[in-house]
Amino acid sequence: MKVRFLKEYTKYAVGDSDDFPTVEGGALVALGLAVVVKEEAPAPKKGDKAAAAE
Repeated sequence: MKVRFLKEYTKYAVGDSDDFPTVEGGALVALGLAVVVKEEAPAPKKGDKAAAAE
């Protein structure tokens, strides 16, 4: 589970993000220290559009 911190926590500053096991990430979210970051699909590469059009 990838989380982004809303408050400072041990070695993490506000805005930092990191991967945590589901239980630990859920606990950080429940405490209000972090929010879950949704995984975004990678942006298409420049050459991918040309290859898809062929």
